[in-house]
Amino acid sequence: MRRNLFVLAVLAALAGFVACGAYYDGNRAMGRGDYGAAISDYQRAVGENPGNVLPRRALGRAQFAAGDLAAARETFDDLLAMAPDDWQGLFYLGLIDVAEGKREEGVSRMLTLTVPFRYYMSEELRCSVTFVAGKNLPDKETVDLMLVYLAEVERRQDYRERYDGSGNTNSLRVPLECPPMLGRVLYTN
Repeated sequence: MRRNLFVLAVLAALAGFVACGAYYDGNRAMGRGDYGAAISDYQRAVGENPGNVLPRRALGRAQFAAGDLAAARETFDDLLAMAPDDWQGLFYLGLIDVAEGKREEGVSRMLTLTVPFRYYMSEELRCSVTFVAGKNLPDKETVDLMLVYLAEVERRQDYRERYDGSGNTNSLRVPLECPPMLGRVLYTN
């Protein structure tokens, strides 16, 4: 009986690895900038597990990076039907709106997002959207600059969530900035 349970547990673990394989292959392809391969891998991962939002979100980001805005919009619409408050889905649909010349609609959409359990990140991201939109740049430059600010806000949040040598998070070492200064050297121990 125990042997059967052990075999069943091993098979379940292996099935999990196989199902995750396409998603991780897609992540590797994205890291190389091979968007075609990433899209193919993420589509396979979505097919293997249609209820999982992670590969669907990654698929939308890959389609966006590849410049296929129509496919990315459809993917993010599907994502938001599954998870209506998904902040990345809202952000990328807003970027697509801006890229397609619907600036007000896109900015409004992005200003509704909230990153769960990350107040500073949510505020910095919304503030960055307002700041960039106020520059009245052409649509492509607006989208590109919003992506730069997204990367900066994510970098700052990643630093906040790390632990210092005494077991505390670095959250108080990186105060809220509106908008955050790009490329600022963060405090190091």
